[in-house]
Amino acid sequence: MLHIVVLLCAIEAPQVCAEHSHSFVPRQPVACIFAAAPELERITPEGWSVAQWRCTPLPRLGAR
Repeated sequence: MLHIVVLLCAIEAPQVCAEHSHSFVPRQPVACIFAAAPELERITPEGWSVAQWRCTPLPRLGAR
């Protein structure tokens, strides 16, 4: 499982931005760059646009 960390900005007020994290499971983790686009389209609310995004692995439970 991966996280997409995305910076969303309001279309009407581009200076208003918020960072969100969303968990998802691409078919192949190395394919995040390809799998992220449809996922971002699905999770971006109307009236907002994606300014930046990155994929990060979820931390493993019990990892130190």
